[in-house]
Amino acid sequence: MQRITQDVNNMVREENSSGCFRFHVCDIRTAVGHLKPHKRDGCIDLSSNHIVNACDELFVNITLLFNAILVHNALPGNFLRSTTVPIPKGCNVDGSNSK
Repeated sequence: MQRITQDVNNMVREENSSGCFRFHVCDIRTAVGHLKPHKRDGCIDLSSNHIVNACDELFVNITLLFNAILVHNALPGNFLRSTTVPIPKGCNVDGSNSK
């Protein structure tokens, strides 16, 4: 696994001078380290814990995916989905009222 990570980082470093690649595996690790635990996706029931506790191979694959998105200038359809969850603010707000 270390060799794959090193190969990806070397490719990113080499290609970064031409402007093709922008992400390193260490960038993904840093971003994952900032995820809040126990947060869930509304569509496919994916938890942030799945990513935080994943093996290093996932970070390599995410790095390749993000660099491919930049190179090809296209997003997978699932990346365009979102879930909006209203958060009532204020002390006199009734959370059961849809208004």
